[in-house]
Amino acid sequence: MGYVLTAGFVVLMVCVAVAVMFVRSETRPVDGAPGLTVRKLARRVAHGDRCRCGGTVGITSGQSGDLLGCTGCNRWWGMDGRRITQP
Repeated sequence: MGYVLTAGFVVLMVCVAVAVMFVRSETRPVDGAPGLTVRKLARRVAHGDRCRCGGTVGITSGQSGDLLGCTGCNRWWGMDGRRITQP
């Protein structure tokens, strides 16, 4: 009877090990894909581009220096094209 229980325990441990390896292989991160996605979504604007509201992005001067601002709404960008979020 002891041999049957030992064999059943070994088979159970092998099944658990295979299941753990399968889950780890399915949930590991893929190299390169997240970085490419972020770069595509992080589109930078430039002087003369169209804003989402239909206005034109242009250079404006303010207290913080030169910025890019939209003529149709209150969106602002830095001179490097990154979006400035306002609280």
